[in-house]
Amino acid sequence: MPLGGKGVAMVDTRDIAEVAALELIHRDQAPGRPPSETLNLVGPNTLTGAGAAAI
Repeated sequence: MPLGGKGVAMVDTRDIAEVAALELIHRDQAPGRPPSETLNLVGPNTLTGAGAAAI
């Protein structure tokens, strides 16, 4: 994936799974049907191509 100098905020798939599980539990335990919503997940750092290569 070419990142270049601008970079991208990445999220670990384990973090996505944790958020999904917590949201499913929250929706299951809600007294009614909660409205649909979009959850924006971003990582704490922006990685450039050089930064990702260094990791």
